[in-house]
Amino acid sequence: MTLDYEQKLLDYLDSLIESADDDELFAAGYLSGHITLSISYCEEHNLSTVDAVDEQVYSSLVEAQKELAPRDRELVLELWNSAKQAVLA
Repeated sequence: MTLDYEQKLLDYLDSLIESADDDELFAAGYLSGHITLSISYCEEHNLSTVDAVDEQVYSSLVEAQKELAPRDRELVLELWNSAKQAVLA
């Protein structure tokens, strides 16, 4: 289930490439990395629910906050929320 969720999230982010500006492309790339790492973590720890993946991605983003400027953090979190909503709709 988590691999299907991962693929849907990454497909959503890929669909933005044609119309995204530089900031959005950065946020999509950054978020893709966190999604992939979070899926790996969940698989390693036998966490196979969408909620577990969501929690892990969010935790990963929160832990990495100091890597980003405030506006970039905002963009990444907004994109994460949009991706979840689009995939789960």
